[in-house]
Amino acid sequence: MKPNKTFSIILSGIFIALAIVIQYVGKTIPGISQLIIGSIINCILISSCLYTSAYYASIVAVFTPITAFLTAVIPAAQGPFIPFISIANLFLVLIFSLFKSSYKSPFIFIGIIIAAIFKFLFLYISANYLIKFLDLNLPVKIQEALKISMGITQLITSLIGGFLAALLYRMFVNRKVING
Repeated sequence: MKPNKTFSIILSGIFIALAIVIQYVGKTIPGISQLIIGSIINCILISSCLYTSAYYASIVAVFTPITAFLTAVIPAAQGPFIPFISIANLFLVLIFSLFKSSYKSPFIFIGIIIAAIFKFLFLYISANYLIKFLDLNLPVKIQEALKISMGITQLITSLIGGFLAALLYRMFVNRKVING
């Protein structure tokens, strides 16, 4: 699908708005886990790449951690980690965009796996090593929380969200809701 510029801008805005709603719901309803919300956010990131382009998906990728911070999903003490999350999201959408050429091809799923691994590795290395190396002066308690939340859960949510986005896209194309 090769949408025009205006349509891509509108879709990007819709994806960002949807992410804000999902983040807010995740924050306000007790018991909704990082696994569910993270998977939906990653689905939004991959969907933004499938329905627009790597350029517009990059905008969505950068804005989602900022909106999470502004809606207090990411606590203020973890604010210095937002650039790392944005970069990890960029890894996800940019690497995936290299593989998205055909929704019928198995490469779309290979792209999701490779992109999810890169996102996970970047977040894991950032939470475990880069914040110390860059001396961000995060409290020890926050560093420990980041090590947990930026661990294997990030890989799992990226994979679930990516596969869900690819399956939804394939379904929409097969039902001729959109052009593939």
